[in-house]
Amino acid sequence: MERSRILVPLLAAILLCSIACQCVTSLLRESNIFDEIAVIEFGSSFWHDRQVPFPPHHYPLLLPVLYTFPMKFLSGVRYPPYPSDRVDDLGHTFMWKVNRGKAGIILTICRLPVVLVSVLLGFFVFRFARESYGNAGGLLSLFLYSLSPSIIAHSRYVHLDLGGACFGLISVYYFWRCMESPSGRSAILAGVTLGLALLSKHSNLILLPTYIGVSVVKMIFPLRAKEMTRPPLRNTSIPLIRLLVICILAVSVISLFCSFIKNSNEGSAKLLERLGPPSRAVRVVNAVADVLFLRPYWDGLRELQRHARGGHSAFLMGKYSFRGWWYYYFICFLIKTPVPFLVLLATAVCGYRGFGRADPLRDALLIVPVAIIFILSTRSGQDIGERHILFVYPLLFVFLGRVANAVPGRVFSRKIFRYAVPALCLWYLTEAIMIYPHYLAYFNEFIGGPKNGYKYLVDSNLDWGQDLKGLKRYMDAHGTKKIKLAYFGTADPSYYGIDYEYLPCSGLPRPSDFRWNLPAKGLMAISATDLQSVYFVNKNVYAWLRKYKPIDTIGYSIFIYTIQ
Repeated sequence: MERSRILVPLLAAILLCSIACQCVTSLLRESNIFDEIAVIEFGSSFWHDRQVPFPPHHYPLLLPVLYTFPMKFLSGVRYPPYPSDRVDDLGHTFMWKVNRGKAGIILTICRLPVVLVSVLLGFFVFRFARESYGNAGGLLSLFLYSLSPSIIAHSRYVHLDLGGACFGLISVYYFWRCMESPSGRSAILAGVTLGLALLSKHSNLILLPTYIGVSVVKMIFPLRAKEMTRPPLRNTSIPLIRLLVICILAVSVISLFCSFIKNSNEGSAKLLERLGPPSRAVRVVNAVADVLFLRPYWDGLRELQRHARGGHSAFLMGKYSFRGWWYYYFICFLIKTPVPFLVLLATAVCGYRGFGRADPLRDALLIVPVAIIFILSTRSGQDIGERHILFVYPLLFVFLGRVANAVPGRVFSRKIFRYAVPALCLWYLTEAIMIYPHYLAYFNEFIGGPKNGYKYLVDSNLDWGQDLKGLKRYMDAHGTKKIKLAYFGTADPSYYGIDYEYLPCSGLPRPSDFRWNLPAKGLMAISATDLQSVYFVNKNVYAWLRKYKPIDTIGYSIFIYTIQ
């Protein structure tokens, strides 16, 4: 007992440090991803004068403000007027025009808080699993988290997906504690963390139906062993009263945070123009939101709804769609999740009763949000990346901690189980080592690994504009002075010293004197998303290249061709 009291925290600390090491050493090798500069400009505007251009659907306010906090201490940063209502335009002006000389340091110091948030999430994965399944369960869950390619990939970018998953899991943890061990302190923590979860990402609203459902079930059927008899009528409403208190605290947190935000007049006008004339019901909610200082949050939700209705260009296994496919995110999860993890998950689900005593309340809080996320994903018109379901991973990591508590004779014999789990963990570790540092491009053995990923998924599943630095290293290593480039992203190739000739693409501005002359010849670099022509009206722009084999790839996301 005394030995485990020291060894378990030590092993957990080593795993948490490994997260930071993987993130920091790999983030320095990558250029900015597509949306990073917009989030940075959006958050840093708050620290500049508390005035943000407008509350766009992508960016609830908490995480951009949190990630750009280091910019308070960076001198000489300039803030241009808002020339457009497109966040990409705002970010491009901020990063590559008025602050070009500081672009590298701005990107790095804003990425470091994301790494800390990832470490925080890892800590709560460990804590949640340890309290649920003991020391072995906590370490197994943290091990799976700390080496997950999907988690590490998004732990290095200034975006909302990892942070939304972090505060979402923390909220689930404290809600569970509040329901299991009610107290004033646990209710306050549950309410505050729910507010932070809702402020971090709008999709965390799925927690509300989960909490309501769990509270109603607990009210009718108490889940503790000592409460197996039906409770007196006067006690049945207690879980709902707790939930009401938690929701009031959450709204208070959102209101307090939003009270510090000032929208620019130009940004507010453009937002209202996009949203159109409000209905009577919307006008009533607007009035209430104004009174409660919730208007920025409410406007963001309305903008999210408007954006979701618009659809999005998407690619899946050689097919194209603007409305997406109901099974898109199931495919993402199946081919971008390491096979050992899928085996452990299947084992945990199929052998549910073979892993010690179940806790229906905790298991519902872990599984119901996962089910809701996948169900809602079938209706999504935004099929552009696994990141939109990233929250399912920490929930499942905690759930898989139960595998460490296998009851001998039920799922496996003691001897078989003793070797099966370590073998799967070794396989999982090998996957993480082999994909370093290109975590975003990870695909499992079901499709032949990351080299075949572009045939199935692109965009933020693989190619988010992150490999310009790698392209520059390739050009230097091969003595290449200039290259034809079709780049999908918002980074500026010239900032990294890349001299290029423009090819049709979705990221770079088209030169005014450009003339279409395809097929092209010579040395060229083509981003995977452009190679698949996802954002072109003509989906065969680069079809002529498919008969050629690339001579090299950069991070699996940029293909190098030599055409004679």
